[in-house]
Amino acid sequence: ASTSGSTAADSSSSGNNGTANGTTIVAGKYGNARSFNGTSDYIETIIPTSPTVYTLAAWVKPATTGSGSIIVRTSSCGPTCAWSHQLRITSAGKFEHYIWDGSARTVTGTTVVTPGTWYYVAGVAQNNGTTRLYVNGAEEGTAVSLGTMWTGGDRYRFGSNSGGINFFNGVLDDVRVYNRALSAAEISALAT
Repeated sequence: ASTSGSTAADSSSSGNNGTANGTTIVAGKYGNARSFNGTSDYIETIIPTSPTVYTLAAWVKPATTGSGSIIVRTSSCGPTCAWSHQLRITSAGKFEHYIWDGSARTVTGTTVVTPGTWYYVAGVAQNNGTTRLYVNGAEEGTAVSLGTMWTGGDRYRFGSNSGGINFFNGVLDDVRVYNRALSAAEISALAT
């Protein structure tokens, strides 16, 4: 997304502009990006239709090794009340893809975050299929079977906290929410 003021403009043709709550415009992996302070900054975009399949992806440059939410789907009650469809960093400094289908489903990667390093992180999920995690174009962790995804959300937050996960501290660039499952080859190509 391009960045100016409190609007985080959608650079795709979808028109899903976001509202920035804090954040600072900085140099990114490609052009401008947003820096998040790890305590209160986030961007929110309303996308009412609940997905039956998705890919979440972003260039991520963490400033610390602690936990942080990169992307999370939530509702008007906020991400400490309701959350799913999430890319995050665990307290152990590993990337994780989390989703709720009546039970918590997680795929935890093996890469340990090094502060100040760019990573391409993607999560793919499909109803009655699987959920997967990719870091720098390679699948990590073990794919998990998935039932029907949570349908209570109507928005995504980038950089915000969520139940048990802190606000993201670092830089996010080229955040994408697809309404289809990208293939491993497509994710690898985006990471390179």
